[in-house]
Amino acid sequence: MAYGFNCSEKDSNVIQICVDAASYSANAKTIDVSMNYYGGSIATHTYTVTAEVWNGSAWVAKKLLTGSFSHNVNRSFTISTLGLKSGSNSVRIKGYFTRTSSSTTTDYKTSAFIVKR
Repeated sequence: MAYGFNCSEKDSNVIQICVDAASYSANAKTIDVSMNYYGGSIATHTYTVTAEVWNGSAWVAKKLLTGSFSHNVNRSFTISTLGLKSGSNSVRIKGYFTRTSSSTTTDYKTSAFIVKR
């Protein structure tokens, strides 16, 4: 399932990261992430994605997920493991993708979104 909120921009490598909501309430348990390859040929990519939290001066990586996929993969970040403060938190998802056939690595990030605690 491809999600459609806060998506990264697609480029010539046609990988896109999206999350399942525009923002997350204090009751939300997970941030569900879809990573999609829209290229015409089958290509396997390895990935490392992180949930990053804005600390007031910089983005700080809080949790890493790794794996590989050919067309799409869905993963989840458990919000309680991100060390968020009370109130509204600015979060984004950033991913590094390596095409296994060429070892070319690209990175993508979603726009920032609010996670309330």
